[in-house]
Amino acid sequence: MIVMFLVGIVCLVLVHYASKDHFPYGLEWSFFILFFFAAIHYNFGNDYQSYMGIFDELNNRQFDWYYILRKKYFSDVGWAVICYLFRPVGFFPLIATIALVENVAYYLLVKKFVPKEWWVLAVFIYLFSDNLYILNMSILRQGLAASLFVFVFFLMKKFNVVNLLLGILIIFLISTIHGTAVILYPCLLLFFVKKEWAPYLTIPLVLLLVVLFVFPDYVNNFLLSIENLEEMAEYKKYYERGEARSLSVGVIWRLLPFFVSGYYCIFSKDVNETDLKIVLLSMLGFVLIPFSLAIPMIDRLCYFFAPFMVASIPITYKTLPSKYMHPLLFLQMAYFLYGYWQMFHSPTWMESYYHFHSIFEVIF
Repeated sequence: MIVMFLVGIVCLVLVHYASKDHFPYGLEWSFFILFFFAAIHYNFGNDYQSYMGIFDELNNRQFDWYYILRKKYFSDVGWAVICYLFRPVGFFPLIATIALVENVAYYLLVKKFVPKEWWVLAVFIYLFSDNLYILNMSILRQGLAASLFVFVFFLMKKFNVVNLLLGILIIFLISTIHGTAVILYPCLLLFFVKKEWAPYLTIPLVLLLVVLFVFPDYVNNFLLSIENLEEMAEYKKYYERGEARSLSVGVIWRLLPFFVSGYYCIFSKDVNETDLKIVLLSMLGFVLIPFSLAIPMIDRLCYFFAPFMVASIPITYKTLPSKYMHPLLFLQMAYFLYGYWQMFHSPTWMESYYHFHSIFEVIF
């Protein structure tokens, strides 16, 4: 925990000076540092050893398209192929490559879409959110898939047939790495969104979320109707642990960016199409929260939209009147720090996350 916290502080200092034009390449250096530590991490995160075991198991088998395409080796074809591609160089270069893709995606998201004076907040979110930089070191497949989806968003800046087809292709490839990514196909409709549509797209999202929390029985009935589907079989045991719950103080705290985003889309006069697409993508993840309260594993679907919070929170909060912006920002940063601290002290995560380990422990 101490290592990761200190790395985060150093990066924030570099970004601060870069945002003031006192250190021109501070943003680049901070992301290089983040890439370096993500590339060298070893046995850090709950799922790391599992992925190493899958890599070793696959590479002890002969490469055979027949078994790969029929998912005899692994459930996600794309991940199996990636493991075979890295067989000549090993597991550690695979980790480094994933770290490179992820940090390039987040760097471009901050550099291109966040105003310079808000870079520090954007990097703070990336570092201290419990479902971004730190978690990506554990959920290797989904971290890679979510980062590749950020590149799909880059294509959405300008609509043309080529970009749309590339977006479809990338989401298809993402879904072969992590099967749940099939939910991303409808997001391609954002290619066609116009800024004038902002209130008409946002109001239904806000109303839907409120209805799902005010009437949790609808959520439970919906989950009951789909729990017997093959795709939901692995989630059924999680569903049986509890039912959807209504709003609480903790949930409202978590939903703060959603409601600020709603305010931005409905009332702000500074909305542009690119910012609107970022904000809508980040809001989609929050709509899944009522379902995740009944089935915790559905939180994994929210992760596909979490990267866009890095840009959407600065974009939306900067439009608030200052008398509201500062206290709401304080609450937002407190939420991230609380979740960060809790992750390192939770019985679920503490053993695999509390101490940072690197590949140098193995090499030397």
